[in-house]
Amino acid sequence: MSQTPSDSERAETPQSGRPHIYNIAAGQPFLSKLAAALLDDGQRHALFGSCRLEEVQILLPTRRAARMLAGELLAQAAEAGRQALLLPRIDTLGDLDEELPDTLSAAMPDDDLPPAIDKMARHFYLLPLVEKWAAQGGLGRFNAADETPLNAVKLSALVHDLERFLDQTQNEQARLERLDDLAPEELAENWQHIVALLNIVLRFWPAQLQELGQMDPTARRSALLQKRCANWQTDPPDRPVIAAGSTGSIRATADLLAVIARLPRGAVVLPGLDEAASDDLWRAVGKDDVHPQYALAQLLNHMGAGLADVQAFPGTTQASARAQLLNQALVPAQEPAHWIEQKTARAAQAPQAAHGDAPHPAAAFDGLTLIEAPDMRAEAGAIALAMRGVLEEPEKTAALVTRDRNLARRVAAELKRWDINIDDSAGQPLANLPRARLLRLILQAHHGQFAPVDLLALMKHPLVCLGQKRGRHLQHVRLLENAVLRGPRPFGGMSGYRTLLDSKEKLAADEKKAAIDLLHRLETAFAALAAIKAKARMSDYLTALMQCASALLAEAENTEGETGADILFKNDEEGRALAALFDMLHAHSALAPPMRWGDFPALFDMWLRRQNVRRQVPGQPRLSILGPLEARLMQADVMILGALNETVWPPMPETGAWLSRPMREKLGMSQPERQIGQAAHDFVQAAAAPEIYLTRAKKIDGAPSVAARWLRRIETFAGKLPRQKGDALIGWWQSLDQSAEAVSPATAPQPRPPKAARPKQLSVTQIETLLHNPYEIYARKILNLRALDGVDAPPNAAHRGIFLHALMEKFIAGGHHQADNASAAFLTLAREEEALHGGGAALMQFWQARLQALALWLADYEADRAKHIAASHVEVSGHLQLGDITVTAKADRIDRLKNGAYEIIDYKSGQPPSQKAVTGHLAPQLTLEAAILRDGGFGEAGDDISGHSAALTYLRLSGRTPAAEAKHFASNDALIDGALDMLRRLMQTYDDAAQAYPVHIRPRPRFGANNLTDLPFDHLARCPEWQEEDEA
Repeated sequence: MSQTPSDSERAETPQSGRPHIYNIAAGQPFLSKLAAALLDDGQRHALFGSCRLEEVQILLPTRRAARMLAGELLAQAAEAGRQALLLPRIDTLGDLDEELPDTLSAAMPDDDLPPAIDKMARHFYLLPLVEKWAAQGGLGRFNAADETPLNAVKLSALVHDLERFLDQTQNEQARLERLDDLAPEELAENWQHIVALLNIVLRFWPAQLQELGQMDPTARRSALLQKRCANWQTDPPDRPVIAAGSTGSIRATADLLAVIARLPRGAVVLPGLDEAASDDLWRAVGKDDVHPQYALAQLLNHMGAGLADVQAFPGTTQASARAQLLNQALVPAQEPAHWIEQKTARAAQAPQAAHGDAPHPAAAFDGLTLIEAPDMRAEAGAIALAMRGVLEEPEKTAALVTRDRNLARRVAAELKRWDINIDDSAGQPLANLPRARLLRLILQAHHGQFAPVDLLALMKHPLVCLGQKRGRHLQHVRLLENAVLRGPRPFGGMSGYRTLLDSKEKLAADEKKAAIDLLHRLETAFAALAAIKAKARMSDYLTALMQCASALLAEAENTEGETGADILFKNDEEGRALAALFDMLHAHSALAPPMRWGDFPALFDMWLRRQNVRRQVPGQPRLSILGPLEARLMQADVMILGALNETVWPPMPETGAWLSRPMREKLGMSQPERQIGQAAHDFVQAAAAPEIYLTRAKKIDGAPSVAARWLRRIETFAGKLPRQKGDALIGWWQSLDQSAEAVSPATAPQPRPPKAARPKQLSVTQIETLLHNPYEIYARKILNLRALDGVDAPPNAAHRGIFLHALMEKFIAGGHHQADNASAAFLTLAREEEALHGGGAALMQFWQARLQALALWLADYEADRAKHIAASHVEVSGHLQLGDITVTAKADRIDRLKNGAYEIIDYKSGQPPSQKAVTGHLAPQLTLEAAILRDGGFGEAGDDISGHSAALTYLRLSGRTPAAEAKHFASNDALIDGALDMLRRLMQTYDDAAQAYPVHIRPRPRFGANNLTDLPFDHLARCPEWQEEDEA
């Protein structure tokens, strides 16, 4: 590379002569070097001749770069002791990720171009065009007979992709006159449809824009840049002009850079050009889309320049050892000769370094650390720990550079462990912010017919009050949750919840009233949304959504007088973004076709996700999170390159839905691999910094990931990257959440409550539980704990048992078992019962065949028994006093036989106990009920139900083959006395304060060993920590 010219040489340089192109080699802080040269009078005069700083005009790729350069100029001036500084004029070129730069219009007083159309307006103007195309045989049909059009969600997504493609054709100045030749008849029919749509959009859309008196934003930017090119070619500006940091990825930008490079007082400063490349290698680079230098090679070629025309920028040095290593390792893959040449040169460098004639190859790894984390969470933790360590050194800065927004959010969350807020340059999707989440929850709850999880997520949102004080609102929500939302879901939405609430006899009247009132207020809030018909205009949905949100956000006795709408559109970053979105959607609602209610939630969610919000939260100024484009021009003391995995960084190249690769080439458009080349350039720029961390997760969402190709190339070329510091960071992060003391497993609990706290009343089923799992009695009767079902939990065996017990009670009590059509009556009762039980309808659906078989079996069973039965009593309560212990029971059914004896029947949906368990008094439920019956402890409506029980029967109602099964046990005084004797000894044992309540002294199979509701207190007893697992 040549040296910087002197003032006299530069002053005589003609416009059409040698281009003024400079390079700031990788490994140096781009903006700092640029600012230093501009502040230094000698270096500035070497570039432009005699001039003042404020006379210089600087063009940078992005607004953020412009702000950072201004800050760098001020910081360096203050460090040099300058009290005041007139800044140069800093404008933006507008790179791919930028909106239309306002400074272009401001910089051109003669701008007479039509205004740019709002991007949201463009979206809705294009919708009817694409919808018409789809209806006439486009992508909305699967075959010729299918007349189903694209739904609104797919239509909007398709238009969004089309807008991106439209911008790309304008950025790359595609040869659209060749459009008709893209899809000859021999190609598949879908290509004919696509080209037809592109013809509609690319030819009729400009005409529609002309009628509107507006321009496409991208086309207007290109036109402004082209106009500036023409003006500066015919009338070069007297002021110095410097364009810095751009790779010319936009064709119009490249044209302007070519003009600036040949202005008498112009200069173009390239970022990270490989000045050491040979001519042969440079020609190979120009053919390799994925190479880091490809974009710069194309730009130099576009400007009619070569490597020999590029000069070192004043005050800069050659590429660092790290940058040289990266450039050597990433030579084009299709040029193996260059690869061998570079490896040979690197091997020869080691002995030269021993004599001090060359830098040692290992110097390239100084300050470099590779972090290979087991998963993304560990990767974020290690990064956060590294950034936290930077703050221990005064004035030191760190930046995370990543394309993965999920990783960026994780790192920001990890840093909050130390109360550190960090600035993420990309901001956050509007959809993830609190009030936008509320809107999404509203639509989700309404669309899902107020499913329990959706409803609770909405009602527990921190901003929802529903016209009450927040504390009282939450109290009522918890009432509703425990009453009807836990366990199987009632069918029918709000009406199903109300029906189930009405059937809750044990619920206190005031609690039931509060829960019903909550449902009423909720229905009132959703009235506007509920009133919308199957199809409606977008403005109708938006108005109803805003009314619903306002009602939910309203708080009783609001001291500040804020309405729900005031809270929703509060004057902060999120509120302003929401208000702007609603305003835009309302303004363009007339352009959107009517949409179905089922499409609107997904469509609104899509619009929210497309909006990014930068929240102005005070953060740690020495830490930042950047995207690769922004990091291209800045350099922190510590650079952390995150998520270096294939498909993330570099991204997966996608041709898009519109054109194949040959079609793109025919239109003169770049191939998708160019994105990889740009990503590779950003990687090299950041990785060449003096102190860097390269990080990746070995697994993402549980699936193995593939390291970025650049990491593999570097390790193949130069050996393994240093990992020791990265492994230490991961180990430290993992130890943060570990106790300093060794954790020893818990032992089996042996609670010994005082005698006064021990229960004096037990039911016969609880006595059976006490025999098998005393700890459960301790939890229920002494700690007064109650196992809660999961929210919207599926029906299990316990729920099925409750349903069948209630059904059998009505079947027998109503005399339906004696009717001629007993089976039909049973099924009718089952349909009536489903509304009174959470999950009743689900049970009916899944158990339809079983219930039909059960109805037929019961009809025959009851017909056979009718001649022996004098009377049947159902759900009969009774009790028995044994000293100071009261034993209670509620018999499912007691039949008085015509011979004067009784038969006690218990319904089982599961397996009944064995003969051994009954006679050994390990299943004493029915035996103790027989004791209560013998003692006269049962009574019903004044009837005396007492006497001898002839049989104890378990009636298993499975609905399988056979549909039911009666298991009879003979009852006699010896069996009953034995059970009572066992009960006395059991009560005497637990009447001792020294007796513990152990866990599972006689384990028994239940509905499901892994079901929390079947073994509800095992987690409280920490069973997995001390139980030996059965390996068999």
